[in-house]
Amino acid sequence: MKMKKFSMALAIMMGINGIVPLYAATDDKIKYEAEEATLHNVGLGDNSYKGYSGDGYVAGMDTSDAYIEFTVTVPKSGRYNLYVNYCAPYGEKQETITVNGGQSFSGLFTSNNAFELMNVGAIKLNAGENKIRISRFWGWTLFDYIELEEAGAININTDVSDELINPNATEATKRLMTYLTSIYGENILSGQFAYTTKYTEIDAIYNQTKKYPAIIGLDFSDYSPSRVALGCNKGQDTEKAIEWWKQGGLVTFCWHWQSPIGASTDEDKKWGGFYTKNTTYDLGKAMSNHNSEEYITLIRDIDAIAVELKKLQEANVPILWRPLHEASGGWFWWGAAGADNYKELWTLMYDRLTNYHGINNLIWVWNAQDKDWYPGDEYVDIIGEDIYANKKDYDSQSNGFLKAYDYTGMNKIITMSENGVLMDPDTLVADGIPWLWNCTWGGEFVVPWVGSYDYTEQYTSLDMLKKYYDHSYVLTRDELPASLFVNSDVKEMKVSVTTPSAGDVFDCSTSYSPIPLAATVENANTYTVEFFVDGTSMGKGNEVSFLPSGTTTNADGLVDYTIVAKVTDSAGKTKTSEPVIIQVKLPVVEKMTVNVVSPQSGEVFDCSVSGTSIPLSAEVKNEETATIAFYVDDKLVGTGNDVNWVPTDTVSSSEELKTYYVIAKATNAKGEVAVSEKVAVKVKLPVKEVTQTVKVTQNKTAAIGNSVNMNLEVTNTGDEMDLSQFEIRYYFTEQTALSQTIWCDHSALQMNVSPWYVTLNSDLDKKVVDLGNSEFYISIKPTSRIPFVTNGKFLLQARVTKSDWSNYDQSNDFSYNNGVAIYYKGTLIEGMEP
Repeated sequence: MKMKKFSMALAIMMGINGIVPLYAATDDKIKYEAEEATLHNVGLGDNSYKGYSGDGYVAGMDTSDAYIEFTVTVPKSGRYNLYVNYCAPYGEKQETITVNGGQSFSGLFTSNNAFELMNVGAIKLNAGENKIRISRFWGWTLFDYIELEEAGAININTDVSDELINPNATEATKRLMTYLTSIYGENILSGQFAYTTKYTEIDAIYNQTKKYPAIIGLDFSDYSPSRVALGCNKGQDTEKAIEWWKQGGLVTFCWHWQSPIGASTDEDKKWGGFYTKNTTYDLGKAMSNHNSEEYITLIRDIDAIAVELKKLQEANVPILWRPLHEASGGWFWWGAAGADNYKELWTLMYDRLTNYHGINNLIWVWNAQDKDWYPGDEYVDIIGEDIYANKKDYDSQSNGFLKAYDYTGMNKIITMSENGVLMDPDTLVADGIPWLWNCTWGGEFVVPWVGSYDYTEQYTSLDMLKKYYDHSYVLTRDELPASLFVNSDVKEMKVSVTTPSAGDVFDCSTSYSPIPLAATVENANTYTVEFFVDGTSMGKGNEVSFLPSGTTTNADGLVDYTIVAKVTDSAGKTKTSEPVIIQVKLPVVEKMTVNVVSPQSGEVFDCSVSGTSIPLSAEVKNEETATIAFYVDDKLVGTGNDVNWVPTDTVSSSEELKTYYVIAKATNAKGEVAVSEKVAVKVKLPVKEVTQTVKVTQNKTAAIGNSVNMNLEVTNTGDEMDLSQFEIRYYFTEQTALSQTIWCDHSALQMNVSPWYVTLNSDLDKKVVDLGNSEFYISIKPTSRIPFVTNGKFLLQARVTKSDWSNYDQSNDFSYNNGVAIYYKGTLIEGMEP
């Protein structure tokens, strides 16, 4: 283990809710009321929410270009705590905060029903006048005032251990981790993702700077089995990684993992099967049922990537391995099932790659970006944070760094694992923010179009690019130490089974005879060999024996056995042989069977009265003692020879019969299992009373304006509904005969179950219906058949405009005064109609 001492003064520290800096600040705060700021496409609230100061607060922040801009004055340049008094009655929201048109970050405003003051982070201000802008990102947040206070200083500890979480890491991987900890806080490593198979981003940077980035970022996306099945070009990134390493550069890999199953087959979606919105894959099901197709294909995919990682290990290339990135955002399927399922997947992947496949060339970079998603210090080497700042915002992104710094109490290296804009190295040094590396995303962030060798200044100017790559604080590929890339001359220890040989057949059908086991070991002087048959130890020594036992129900009597040898040297290092599979002929016995006796297939049972039971019974053949378990639709309902099963489901119609499938499983003393054929029965069930009710929360805008606005939240307070049978109508009056257009700024379904949050902007049937006599209504119908579950919320921000953009007067509109009308299957269930 190697440790180093280093500390750095910073003007921010972390709190519980995101970034909540705590400082030894001045006693006086500077306060600015929102209603006195510059307001763009926002208006004043109706003062119905409590806790505001001054004359009122700002509301209506629901148009795409809405913002509040404060002009503030401070006595000196430096970092200041920014407090915001806000109210978020429509749920948790994010809004964008920009300082003097440069530094920008997202402020997270948690749900509440009264104004409260929250510290959203630290900002840098110039002496004198400054502009602070709060812009709409999600909208629907109310703002009362901001306060500023001068920040004090804290220390960031860059004293980090170089010990990896995998004790069996390769020497090259250990050398790399030692080097990374040695420069942490002293330098930043330049990095660049290569987005295309031509890797033109790397060349575009070199053409301008005559330097290559220290780290190349690559992606295993095209190696995903379900993506390969679509016919994508064979991935080339493994070979590129080996080539880059040989040229003296470091490698980081992410994995845009095409969902194992369930990806959309639509032409415009199928290549984006890693997005939650483009797949039906359920990680929660995979984690809860290891016999499910979801789990089996999940393991298949990890094993496919293990093949590529083994190639890199054999080439002695250590990898900064960043799988399952940005999970907490939910936009990738591996984050759509919540933190617990994600953490289980992370540990499963670590165990599968490290312990099952023996992959030891990985430095594990965790990048889920939320403290509650942290899997534990024992599963993380480095913490990554992805930040996409505004174009040409070259700030040090200190708020993002300190958010990551607070994920764990154990000191870990923090890196900017993805970025869109480079950071000014002078600002990094001045602010003392010790990102270990940055890795700019490819495509539009570097080149004007995919495959181009030209550089684009759309995000980072050419001057800043050259400054960054020429700066003494920034390390490029040519500045990496040659000692990282030296391959060891030590030969790898090997072990192989020599007796028996693969495919050998041994006859033990009349008597059991011992089978000798032997192995040879290379490149080790002092060692111990242990033999395993089907995972069970047969003992230690260069030669041991295995005595078969038992019987088989296989007609030919042949049973496969897998033999491996494991060698351990004097230093404790281990190596396992390739498996050798042999066959042993055992005595044949009749196979145990089980059959369901009752009920009979096709029987109909009347269970319309709650509590009515159905008798289940079965018989076992070729086994004297066995335990019987009954399953209905794969759910255990009881054990024993006779079981009474009580259906608990309900139906919506008295005429409806529900089909159930019954099976029996018999287990004998040896643990052998027999499963019966499925028996289908039909059951008449109690009728469930179904209600369709909703609650509408509508945010009114001014009566006179150039659009009719529908800004509302519809909560399902009844039973589950089919969203495609749902309709919202807004009745209004318009005297002119100009054509009208509906714009949908935002529409989504927010639920407390998977898929949690679904954007519906492109899944709406929108039209303006002319009722005659200058009367109209806006009709908005979702076309998606996603279930509208109980307590789910349908969110809508839509508006209608005339072709000449002239004003509407809604003061006498029916729905402006009485609220929207909600229909389900054509029937009015909430609101009023004219």
